[in-house]
Amino acid sequence: MSDAPQRRVVTTLFADVKGFTAMSEKVEPEDVREVMNRCFGLLSQVVDEHGGLVDKYVGDCLMALFGAKTSEEDDAARAVAAALKMQAVLAAFASELESARGLRVSMRIGINTGMAVTGEVGSLQKSDFTVMGDSVNTASRIEHEAVWGGAEGTPPPVPPASVVTSSSVAPPSA
Repeated sequence: MSDAPQRRVVTTLFADVKGFTAMSEKVEPEDVREVMNRCFGLLSQVVDEHGGLVDKYVGDCLMALFGAKTSEEDDAARAVAAALKMQAVLAAFASELESARGLRVSMRIGINTGMAVTGEVGSLQKSDFTVMGDSVNTASRIEHEAVWGGAEGTPPPVPPASVVTSSSVAPPSA
């Protein structure tokens, strides 16, 4: 384990692809792998274009971080912009996938900004850089509550003497 843990404000994005289970029931595992690799490749490119870091893929979910290694004032705004573009890219991919293979997919995204600890997590044999904390768990819960085809999140904390405005980020529904 190499990176020393740090407490920092991080914007966490969870993107969950719907249709993975149905796809797994209809097509061979190799085809599922091919489709998900292509899907994750497209989504990861968007995260990268917006200065984010793909933290991990878990089944049909992608976790991305903004501000985990280096912080910028616009981490949250870039995460929202990435989410909106990810939805557009996924919609185009889904249309192509439905036409070519008769498979339907959609995606929901949750975003949250807050304090987390960054660093290596794992064992002496294998570890990965990631983030942990309530703000990360909140992003996951927001993703679970988001509508399919949507991106939701909580507004980032407002630092003193600054204003955050974004009509793209809505607080989670009660």
